[in-house]
Amino acid sequence: MVSSSKKKRGKQRKAAKSASLDPNNLAMMYTRQGATFFHPTHHKLAALYVQKGESTATESMTSLTDEDLPFHGIMQQQISLVQTGIVSNVLNFLGRCEHETFNGVLYDARGDLRTPNGTLLSNVGGDLESPITWISVLLKAVELEPGCRLQIAENIGPLIRCFVNDTERLFFQSNNHWLEGIVRFVELVARILNNDPDEEVVIVLLRHEGLLTTIVQWGYWGEQIRPDIAKELNSIPQINSIGTETDITWIASLGRSLITLLVANAGILKDDEGMRELAKDRLQTIGSTPIISEAYDASCMVSCVAGLVRVTKIKQDRESLITILGLIENGCVDKGVIKEMIDFGLNHTNDSKTAEFVCLLSNMTILQYDDKYKPNGKIILPNDTRTAFAIRSGLIEMCLGFVEKFGKFESFDIGVVGKVSLFKHILGMIDLVHMVSLHQKTAKAIRSKSNDIEDELVHLEGNEIMKSCAKCKQVLDLVRLILNLNGSYCCRCNKSLTKTEVKQCDGCSSMVYCSRACQREDWLNGHKLTCNKMCTNENVGTFQGRMLPRTATECARATAKLDVLEINMNMIQLKLFLDNSEEILSQAKTLGIPLYDCIVMFDLRECPIKIKTFAYTHNRNIYTDCDCDSCKFGYFESREEREGFENSRSKDNITCMYISRTLIGESVLDQDGKLVKDFMMQRLFPYEWLTN
Repeated sequence: MVSSSKKKRGKQRKAAKSASLDPNNLAMMYTRQGATFFHPTHHKLAALYVQKGESTATESMTSLTDEDLPFHGIMQQQISLVQTGIVSNVLNFLGRCEHETFNGVLYDARGDLRTPNGTLLSNVGGDLESPITWISVLLKAVELEPGCRLQIAENIGPLIRCFVNDTERLFFQSNNHWLEGIVRFVELVARILNNDPDEEVVIVLLRHEGLLTTIVQWGYWGEQIRPDIAKELNSIPQINSIGTETDITWIASLGRSLITLLVANAGILKDDEGMRELAKDRLQTIGSTPIISEAYDASCMVSCVAGLVRVTKIKQDRESLITILGLIENGCVDKGVIKEMIDFGLNHTNDSKTAEFVCLLSNMTILQYDDKYKPNGKIILPNDTRTAFAIRSGLIEMCLGFVEKFGKFESFDIGVVGKVSLFKHILGMIDLVHMVSLHQKTAKAIRSKSNDIEDELVHLEGNEIMKSCAKCKQVLDLVRLILNLNGSYCCRCNKSLTKTEVKQCDGCSSMVYCSRACQREDWLNGHKLTCNKMCTNENVGTFQGRMLPRTATECARATAKLDVLEINMNMIQLKLFLDNSEEILSQAKTLGIPLYDCIVMFDLRECPIKIKTFAYTHNRNIYTDCDCDSCKFGYFESREEREGFENSRSKDNITCMYISRTLIGESVLDQDGKLVKDFMMQRLFPYEWLTN
């Protein structure tokens, strides 16, 4: 039994053979696959029918084929949608979609038609059933004649303005037309932005206001985010151009594919100096766009990057992580991105490859790029604010969790994704925290999370597997160091302080105490001589405070950061002094000099902290890059400074120097305008405290 579809195609072929090729009579032929084919005799006439909004001719354009067809033994060329002006006619119709109705446009189009041979046909056209056919014609034109993409991109502004308005949802003044057309419109944009896009076409297309934002938001359409669109679209079964039924999730999937394409394309453009700013702007727009239309929900603060991380967590799609990387590299980072990324690591990462990606991306979220001090390149610095927020979100617990999950496997120390292993990613991230661990916001965040971090750390330190793995132990030791550096202690008696117990000196606000008694005792034992004074050659032996950077900054914000850094370091100085008393005494005994002739240098940049005791007569060689102890740990740069120390010092005290990293930009410029990376403070303690 012959099927009805086969009968239909048979009739079509029969009709094509018997059809007259009179140029005044529009006859269409069909391929065996059912695609429409126009004989060259009818090319101009077909274009005139489309211009009149005639249904059969216009709809036939959507099923054209790019293959030639034999007719009476001669290969005949298919109609060109561009050369015949059909694309221009369709664009003219769609150009009226904002302010006119579909029926009104068809009414104007309907009328008499004069054929190429001069015959007048009366009352032709005006019977097209849907304006969606015009979008489908453009889709076919891009497929068969991709050279027309620029022409279409330049002239679909009205169409774009209709479809990016996803709250009113009007196309030719009709909500139904908008709902019927959104799938075709999404396809059209996707086809113009194909896998190998012409950048001129992309620039022209994205120049239309609102399109790039809408493309981003397509990637998040769904019943939970856009229930209004989902309800209406799912009530209208739709078929895309390849004959597959679609719904709102299909649009979301295609939208995310377009985001990936545009990010990858912009990443390539960044290598072109002339296109670099354009690429940056495009990435910034993509990364900062909220996932929900402002007209629908103005309160939505979830950015595209945070949304991509959220989708990736659910779908476990690592390919999206590459796109996220491209956006984060361009500075598209906010609190939502950091929070979602750390939640990904804490609750949704079950293999070392994904863990490497999550670590890499989390690492980059707390960095900032600063080219202020490096004209020919960029220096990368951890950001205090971002680091603090990441810690409060569980950054350190995430790293410790990865150590516990993957530390016993070979992949922990061998890169699965690239040359950098999971171990190095984790260690690098903890080291970034260490760099700014004494800065204001990071220090507060560490103290607020200290109990949770301590519990996890104790659990891992008691694990025999962790103890036997040198790499794991290295990470755990660095976390332990960060915790030890961020306790709150009385500067006089070393008592651990709670938030309510901290009392600051009213004069310098740098020394903190557990009580008025400790504050008074410290005042009488030397602090009154040094409170609010800067170091000079005359008081170098009694000064307790900042030694580097030597000059104050004019930036009030940076100065405030330095003040907080002083306070945080003051709180741990006595603890470090007492905890390492045996090592200090041992080194001093080796030198064979009195304790008051010693200077103890605590290098907080190292893990474990490096402690070096040396004689105050030892000069620092500032003219060499040598890293030996003789050159590295001297303090006095001139004979005058050393003599000033000798004349002003107290023989009841031992001098301690504390050096750490500081990353506060212009506040750490030396007198020559060079970047100073270190922060150093001096503190005096009675040397008897070492033995008591």
